Amino acid sequence: MSQEPFDFSSTAESDFAPSHAYVSKKTKIEDVTSTAYTFTIVSVAGFILLILFGLDLLPFHSASYTKTLILIVMGVMFAIFFFVGIKSFMELKTLSNAADREEKQFEEICHWFLDTYTAETINADAGISDDSDEQNYFLRYEVMRSLLLEKYPKTDASLLDHIIETIYDKIFLA
Repeated sequence: MSQEPFDFSSTAESDFAPSHAYVSKKTKIEDVTSTAYTFTIVSVAGFILLILFGLDLLPFHSASYTKTLILIVMGVMFAIFFFVGIKSFMELKTLSNAADREEKQFEEICHWFLDTYTAETINADAGISDDSDEQNYFLRYEVMRSLLLEKYPKTDASLLDHIIETIYDKIFLA
């Protein structure tokens, strides 16, 4: 690595745009699973109650036009719920594969970076000479971001932020 300070003027303004908080694919799988079961169970229970209501087996009495309107509106709503539940179940397989790829990519990038760079090389590239972590965090962060984007340019911004935080903790806070 070069011993010259990192040139911040070479980074594009869009590089400093805030990214969304990182949510792992495994967390998304848990959310989608919950959505799938919830919407499917609620829709099936709703259809059962609608059938019982339509057959006058429930103790709710109403005029026939009101009953028809309730059956149509609630039937459409429960059909939408059922569709959302089934669509969520179908999304789980795709998310599962994506979670595996993301985990492998995360491990690969972290191992590469930790094997290639040290705290000294990052500090040298950032032009840091003292150990004031509060002031140097952002300098180190931008150097690390630049190095990672150079090697892995297609990495998602929120994943990249998560990787940098993980690596930073291992190098500077361990």
